[in-house]
Amino acid sequence: MSITSRLRSPSGPPRLDFLLVGGPRCGTTFIDGFLRQHPAVFLAPKELHYFGSDLEFDSPRRTLANYEQHLAGAAPGQRVGEASVWYLHSELAAAEAAAYRPDLKIVVSLRSPVQWLQSVHGMLVHYGDEPLRDFADALAAVPRRRRGIDLPPHARPPRALLYDDLVRYVDDLNRWVEAFGRERVHVVLFDDLRANPAPELRQLCAFLDLPADFPGFDRALGGSRTTRNAHRRPRSWALQRLATGPRALRVLRQHKRGPPGTRALLRAILRWNVRLEPRPELPPEQAAELAVRFRPQVEALEAFLGRELPAWTGQSM
Repeated sequence: MSITSRLRSPSGPPRLDFLLVGGPRCGTTFIDGFLRQHPAVFLAPKELHYFGSDLEFDSPRRTLANYEQHLAGAAPGQRVGEASVWYLHSELAAAEAAAYRPDLKIVVSLRSPVQWLQSVHGMLVHYGDEPLRDFADALAAVPRRRRGIDLPPHARPPRALLYDDLVRYVDDLNRWVEAFGRERVHVVLFDDLRANPAPELRQLCAFLDLPADFPGFDRALGGSRTTRNAHRRPRSWALQRLATGPRALRVLRQHKRGPPGTRALLRAILRWNVRLEPRPELPPEQAAELAVRFRPQVEALEAFLGRELPAWTGQSM
């Protein structure tokens, strides 16, 4: 297949060919970065979150006109995609996406629950959505938060803080399978992507009907330091609280206008006030307890994928 063999219609709404639906902290930024270097791909800005009206990601919700303007820059022959990592955990995103375009291809990236939830927690703490810095405290708060108790009103999306509920791999996958068919849903495992990215990304290209032998393929495999799922820690917690407090978040997320230049200043603070470092190891007892807690969900995923995941169930710990 040549890179320019597939032409888009010269009229009508912008074309959308595929969605990268998450999950968060599962290598989606790395996949997004790889696809952005493919000459036959046009990707909209990451995290538009147009679908998934139940996520409460943007308030007010992004309009269709706003969404489609981000899809309109593709050149003839390019496949058009969009990546929003919380789509996977929405009850409505799959059906809404299918109503918009029923022939989409769907890419899902998944990760072992123990390391994954710790990584999600660290991300939410860093961006001000999670006030509980201790991972064990955040896990213990899930039952209360399900009842609406101690759930920070500014967290986006609110369900991100219900950590146990995120580990419903097959339930989440089945919504997309039911909407688009199993043959149009491609699953990437974070462990495989990290250990040997080349064959995983070649399979992804084949799924998306893209040539994998494009110039710069080897360079695209390298990603960047910020796409390697590094642990982010603020240089200054006081500065981080200033830039991610409820009032600042309303400005950052365009829910409220601030003085001229406020959003740019807050973004600059967040870019500067970050230090990448190795992720702290969970205590062995806690890691083992979590592996047992989530084993039924992992076993269901094993049956769905038709392969064993011993590292995910704690059998290789």
